[in-house]
Amino acid sequence: MKKANHDTYVAIAFLMFCAFAWWRISKLPLGVGYEHTIGPEFFPGVMTATIALLSLALLGRSLWYGALDAGEAPAMAAGNVLLRMALFIVLLVVYILIYEPLGFLVASAVILPAGMLLLGERRPLHIFVFPYVIIGLAYYGFTKIMMVPLPEFPSYLYF
Repeated sequence: MKKANHDTYVAIAFLMFCAFAWWRISKLPLGVGYEHTIGPEFFPGVMTATIALLSLALLGRSLWYGALDAGEAPAMAAGNVLLRMALFIVLLVVYILIYEPLGFLVASAVILPAGMLLLGERRPLHIFVFPYVIIGLAYYGFTKIMMVPLPEFPSYLYF
């Protein structure tokens, strides 16, 4: 009997994770004050549904293309790529640490271009314009459209 390929196993594992996550999300308390805004289950639910849809697509693709294991392990990424990935993870941890104290706008304005540079982007327009447009649109979408408060610029940093 032929073995299923790695994509099949990964897709099934992600689908099991999504089932567990959906069960846990359904147990979140709604609390007071969510009558006019989205509740605490919205974003985890959207992310879980997205992961589930992508996992179904991966499962379908692996089954459609004859889910047979080639018997070869995937090639390991070069050391430079692994170093960049590790540094990007460190950058994300730094973002998590500075997000609350500095606010969404400042933390994102520092980390997003730095991450783009770290991952190899070199076009000035993409580094110095697009991130700030995306940050502005995200801020407007969260605070004005969905009425989700984001951490503000701290008052102790005003000059």
